[in-house]
Amino acid sequence: DLLGELNLLREKITKSKGDTMCNLQVEDAENDVDVVIFANKWQELKGSLTSGMPCVIEGYVGDRGGVILDKIYKLEELEAKATQYIKIDWNIDGNDDDALRTYFRALCSYKGKTRVLASFKDYNEECVVSFSGLNVNPDALPNNLLSKTTWNC
Repeated sequence: DLLGELNLLREKITKSKGDTMCNLQVEDAENDVDVVIFANKWQELKGSLTSGMPCVIEGYVGDRGGVILDKIYKLEELEAKATQYIKIDWNIDGNDDDALRTYFRALCSYKGKTRVLASFKDYNEECVVSFSGLNVNPDALPNNLLSKTTWNC
């Protein structure tokens, strides 16, 4: 999964059938990622995506690089799926590296089907990361792990 902000949307006419597809860039915490939306999917999504929109993209790496879009979720849509994601707010200070490692190792021992989003905050900046492969059972998490967890995502 790719969590980021839509930066650039460019429609393109295909040579073979003359259908309209879309290329877009998604800016995540580290760089811009090129995403391709093929014509059949673009017809469904056209008009619902805007530049600057935060989203989560599911897809796969294409033969020519970049990501081929399978599904896209606006952050508001993720809020409606609260049982599928938990969000952990983590305020960063220079001494939290060991605590952070210990915390996520502990989370790994409570395997389940609920995805984990981590929000790292430092002053006025925030970076949200989706951990692919880290799925937990929130009902099994002990209270000491829940103290940094919010359920509003």
